[in-house]
Amino acid sequence: MCDEPERTAGSHDHAVHVEPMEDSFRVWNCAVMLSFTKHGALIGMQNLRSGREYIQRPGDGARSMPFQLCLRLSDGQEVRVGPEQMGTAALSGTEVPGQGVKLTFSFCGLRIAKDEYEMHLEYSVTLLPNDPESCWEIAVRSEDPRLTIETVLFPYIHGVQLSEGGQEDTLLFPRYAGLRVPGFIATADRNLLQAPAGAAFRTARTPYDGLVYKHNYCGGASMLWMDVHSTENGLYMASYDPGLTFTTLMAMADPEAECGGLAIGKHVGSRSWRSPSYGVGLHDGDWHWGADRYRVWAERHMQPPRVPAWLRRRHALMAHYDFKWQDGTICHDFADIPMLYERAAADGIDHLFLAGWSSGGFDKLYPEYYPDLGLGTMLDFARGIEYIRSEGGFVTLYINAALFGQSSQYAATMGRRWGVRNRDGSLVERRFFNEDFYVSCRGVADYQKLMRDTVLWLAKGFGVSGVYLDCFACISPFLCYDTGHGHPTPGSWNQDAVRTLLGIEEELRTHAPDTFTMIEGCGDAFAQYVSGQLIRACFYIESFPEMYRYVYPDHCLVDMVYPSKGQKFRPPWMSEQAYEQLYRSTVVGVYLWFYDQEDARYCNFRTDPKMWEEVKRCLALRESAWPFFGYGRFLDDVGVTAPEDVVAKLYTLDARRRCQLPGQQAPATDAALVAVWNKTGKAQQISVDPKVLPQGEFHRCGWDVSVRALHETTYTPVGRLGEAGSCGPGLIEVSVSEAKITFVLLEKADD
Repeated sequence: MCDEPERTAGSHDHAVHVEPMEDSFRVWNCAVMLSFTKHGALIGMQNLRSGREYIQRPGDGARSMPFQLCLRLSDGQEVRVGPEQMGTAALSGTEVPGQGVKLTFSFCGLRIAKDEYEMHLEYSVTLLPNDPESCWEIAVRSEDPRLTIETVLFPYIHGVQLSEGGQEDTLLFPRYAGLRVPGFIATADRNLLQAPAGAAFRTARTPYDGLVYKHNYCGGASMLWMDVHSTENGLYMASYDPGLTFTTLMAMADPEAECGGLAIGKHVGSRSWRSPSYGVGLHDGDWHWGADRYRVWAERHMQPPRVPAWLRRRHALMAHYDFKWQDGTICHDFADIPMLYERAAADGIDHLFLAGWSSGGFDKLYPEYYPDLGLGTMLDFARGIEYIRSEGGFVTLYINAALFGQSSQYAATMGRRWGVRNRDGSLVERRFFNEDFYVSCRGVADYQKLMRDTVLWLAKGFGVSGVYLDCFACISPFLCYDTGHGHPTPGSWNQDAVRTLLGIEEELRTHAPDTFTMIEGCGDAFAQYVSGQLIRACFYIESFPEMYRYVYPDHCLVDMVYPSKGQKFRPPWMSEQAYEQLYRSTVVGVYLWFYDQEDARYCNFRTDPKMWEEVKRCLALRESAWPFFGYGRFLDDVGVTAPEDVVAKLYTLDARRRCQLPGQQAPATDAALVAVWNKTGKAQQISVDPKVLPQGEFHRCGWDVSVRALHETTYTPVGRLGEAGSCGPGLIEVSVSEAKITFVLLEKADD
């Protein structure tokens, strides 16, 4: 194709064009233009709608794009190569359904220093008319026994600058439920030397890619997409991989060159591999565009979770870790369980969470999940749980689903046999407080059986409402090289972890369908078979749970809120941001996790009665609009305009779903809620575009609007707004008071 004149697929206005030039060629539609050398290296990526050329610093050598291969030689040496090290390149082009064009680059041969190897590589880029997203695929095969393909970085796109000097370039990265890092190129440099307290975005300097922030999916990273955006430009990158390959997401920054980049790494560990599809999209700076694309794929390949109705109907739990700690200290025993429940219920929280109940106490003898005799008998434990259930309450028990305590009598046998092993045969270990643990491999059949049986035993034998699987998603995926575990490759962690959760879920659906499971950490592949995910947004100053919540509005996310004073459990900066965490969690709609601990790790709100009153007001406000948080669709701020320092989140609930709610009696109408967090201390005004509301473009009679501020007990009618004029429905403009939180309720007006 490179020797042909310009070629066009489709009609002129809705076409994909390919144009060869002297040393390069380009392909484009009405939205994007991609440029390549004749040797198959990516050198340009232009947003035709904004006019911005994204790749300001074309790479060469170890940064040549759009792929980099991490190879392992027979002597154990690891090398990295890109398009420049590959042999002869050929280009072909074909038309694809939808009047698109698929370009395929084929390479034969590889040169490393003075040695040549027989290797074949082929990658393709498909572009459709009018679509800002292109589809990328790659296949690689080594015919040389001296060469193993360890990792394929593809798409690998560096040298990107979306704003002047990259100053506005903001990174969205799926660490836990999401991180948002404004000015991430400069921030990467600053955090390398002196990161502020609570910073998650901590990069490492690498010889090839500059400063790198990376995490493995699924767990370390919760989803398979990332985004970098400025005011007018954005770069979206996603892996559409239903096979759940061991994947590393990478964000790269080069502060000296004022550019950054994104890359996706897939573990191969063999001599041949063919990729799933990837998406690379150029957008106008609104990250929701990419999130919408990823959701479309996810809805086809991910199962919706089972979330019990009782959990959807509630807003918070009260956690106790103060039974027995690993050092043997005891604060409460099983006889205290009824009292602890009554204390929480008196404050409106009827969901109790218990940790430190099992043998050896918290973080000790995992996985020996039997009630510790130092706290009472088995029957004492059962009676405490039975009391909570008899009072109409709910109780969740803690187990650790990742660690095997080296103090356990079974550590030398089962612990070592189940443990993840590195390439050199050493066991992967972790230390918590003063105890050492092995990390259990998810591919071990006996490990999977123990998890299934333990959860079912707690659900059926004790009647618990839920089981929390600690560390399940926050202990990052590992490559395991123990060939005796039964997994087909070292990189099958994700498939094995999903199989573990699916086994638990199938048992619960059959024998205890109202029992839920919750994991620590966040991951969409795991979320298919759990009811809740502890996202740990409170731990990181860049946390942006909206990233995950917008893609998966039906998933139950859980997060901790700490007192602003008196707690000794977490670093002081977390108390300094306690109110912000409370308000953010209230409007974003996460399930709230509070502590009531009275021992040396003191953490409860009796030292902070003022904040506890604010907590109760937030819970009362949430209760007034519970259907939106339990069953509504979270739209983030799409269609909502608010002043600076005013956070406004939109929820919609159509009449069909509203009719299905528990206890719904009156005829239901389409409705929406805007949860507003006003940081300014002054009255403000927000506006809502009716087009984003349920069937909003057809509701000519407008919406009945009412508001309720945090310190109020009822909703105050504002009137009918957004009635259609000659140009269609107008914006719904609503004033909110200076209150920290205000809920704006919109219900479809009668025709």
